[in-house]
Amino acid sequence: MTPARRYIRVARPRINHNHDRLSPHSPVSRRHRVGDPYASAVAVCDRAPDWARAAAIGVALNTHPTPSDRPPAGVGTRLFVTRPDGRRLEVIDAGPPDCVALVLCHGTPGSGLLFGGWAEACAARGVRLIGYSRPGYGGSTRQPERTAADCAGDVSAIADALGADSLLVAGHSGGGPHALACAALLPERVLAAAVIAGAAPLTASGLDWFADQHPENIAEFRAAQSGGAALVALLKQWRAELTATPSEAASEAEPTAAKDGGGAESFISEADRDATTPENAAFAAARRGHALRAGIWGWYDDDITETVPWGFDPAAITGPVSVWHGAQDRFVPLAHGRWLAATIPRARSHLLAGEGHYSILEARLGDVVNDLLELSG
Repeated sequence: MTPARRYIRVARPRINHNHDRLSPHSPVSRRHRVGDPYASAVAVCDRAPDWARAAAIGVALNTHPTPSDRPPAGVGTRLFVTRPDGRRLEVIDAGPPDCVALVLCHGTPGSGLLFGGWAEACAARGVRLIGYSRPGYGGSTRQPERTAADCAGDVSAIADALGADSLLVAGHSGGGPHALACAALLPERVLAAAVIAGAAPLTASGLDWFADQHPENIAEFRAAQSGGAALVALLKQWRAELTATPSEAASEAEPTAAKDGGGAESFISEADRDATTPENAAFAAARRGHALRAGIWGWYDDDITETVPWGFDPAAITGPVSVWHGAQDRFVPLAHGRWLAATIPRARSHLLAGEGHYSILEARLGDVVNDLLELSG
């Protein structure tokens, strides 16, 4: 849902000195202090290169990534799942094995690479974190004209390949509709789902979908509505800006306003600033770079899925869903979270005054996981 070009280049992302990477009272923080082997592996490798951190965490989880199955950034082991139509899906399994699986649906644009802090939060709670790149992103084959509903078949195939009979699903931003698709279309398999800073359907009754969105968001999705050449030209321009120089891409961290005069300071929420660290900023840049390595087509297809029917009705979801949305979100306005919470029958809403678009994922993922585990019974 968030155009990748809207990231401010910052040499020193602001660090929140008031809490550990996740939260001041999180079980993960406590486990650091009592010497949990998994958390210790993460802590020791915090300043190491991503591949070294992945290897250390792999040892703690009894998985041993080799150079061929190591992801290009972040943690976990990379594998590929082949679908009946010949498409390959790039999957990242961060472990730990033999635990309930949580499939994380990334934002737009994005990829399935997983940050060490996310894997740490999940492992501390006995949850196996799995990411995958949607078609057209990273190492996943493109699937033209896909809809949000198509995600359910891919996630089911991934779960089969990893031996996960049941699972939890979460989606951030543009991944929100895809997580909801799994909840709607895989009710016997998905124990609970979470949407973090996700948008409502474009045709949502009673919602002005474009209200309070930034001009770049509006330009992007108006182009998606017109289709074809307009959207291609826009996304190619933004991809070129994102990938212009490695030094700039490596320091991207925070959303910024468009060049039409709003000014970055007026657009970046304080919550998102506080959730930004040098580590997650560098990872975010690497993740987006991997997402767009083959071009714009995953991003293009994601944008189109936002402007056409999702392929399921959120009001027909029968399983439990937690809706997380920050009032400081300047990408996807809070009204979208309110609509989802009011429409999904078994929704549990977490509409938070002090959170933004990124801060829940970066600083409160442990809370999201706790809620999913409680909802799953």
